[in-house]
Amino acid sequence: MVIDVLIFALFLLLGVSISGGQNISRSSFPKGFYEGAVKEGGRGQTIWDKFAHSLGRVLDGSNADIANDHYHLYPEDIQRMKFMGMDAYRFSIAWSRIYPNGTGKVNQVGIDHYNDVINTLLANGIKPYVTLYHWDLPQSLEDRYKGWLSPNSVRDLANYAEICFEKFGDRLKHRITINEPHTIAIQGYDSGLEAPSRCSYIICRGGNDNGTLYFDTLKANWYDSLGSFDFLGINHYTTWYTSESTCSIVNDAQTDSGASSFPIVLGKPVPDKANSIWLFIVPHGMRSLMNYIQQKYNNPLVIITENGMDDGNNPLLPLKSALNDEKRIKYHHDYLSNLQAAM
Repeated sequence: MVIDVLIFALFLLLGVSISGGQNISRSSFPKGFYEGAVKEGGRGQTIWDKFAHSLGRVLDGSNADIANDHYHLYPEDIQRMKFMGMDAYRFSIAWSRIYPNGTGKVNQVGIDHYNDVINTLLANGIKPYVTLYHWDLPQSLEDRYKGWLSPNSVRDLANYAEICFEKFGDRLKHRITINEPHTIAIQGYDSGLEAPSRCSYIICRGGNDNGTLYFDTLKANWYDSLGSFDFLGINHYTTWYTSESTCSIVNDAQTDSGASSFPIVLGKPVPDKANSIWLFIVPHGMRSLMNYIQQKYNNPLVIITENGMDDGNNPLLPLKSALNDEKRIKYHHDYLSNLQAAM
């Protein structure tokens, strides 16, 4: 069995090893951020800026105004990628940095910034893989016509995409249109747990959309019918147990799927867990997923666009202890081992 896979981020290390475990290196496989600087460079506000600054939305009261500060540190970040042996880097272009108001006048400072990022990557032998929309809709479009609930959003997304192709397309050979459309619809418009915090229930803090985007997403068959594509981008972190369910107490994504999913079931070992409440560490799930895709979709090109685990934010933990990152190293080692086993 052969699955063509391109591997990003930490997957592209020269070598990852665990004491007592198998070395996983580049030769083991076949060939084949929210950035910060929210008020700099002419960038406009996004729905996630508003969400993160709303009281009670983020558990510890933090926001992403600075985050990892990639906007300022990208030259150093890229040098580190090169040192680590990476040959590809996936990042997202901020719509509001190109069009601060979602439409209208192009922000040349934003164009210049992404040109610098792309050119610096290429100069260091690193291929850029770019996502055009990673959940950060310009807030002005949300205010103007309720964002994705309006057909106008399709026109404005196309306009934004066109300018990106015009300005960057000669060097960007690998492009992803929308990151996790299913999550956008479910978390942003069904449950309301993420920006823009609208929902399909009777009472919703961010406004009731009557399920418009959620149901339109279902009709677009994101679940199964793939249509035409160049590759499958897989964001894979964890694996849950799933069984058939006929419960229909409320009209939401969980009941409409006809299935119930849980990370833990009776009689099965309880997996280790990352910091997020949903992220249980199940390395063999990677192998099962790759085998399923290979069999179901006739062995397409697969790109693992996201994978990893998070730690809790502990300001009392000394830096030296925080950098002793054995759990994360083991996570990547075990997931990579299962990815290799699927090939």
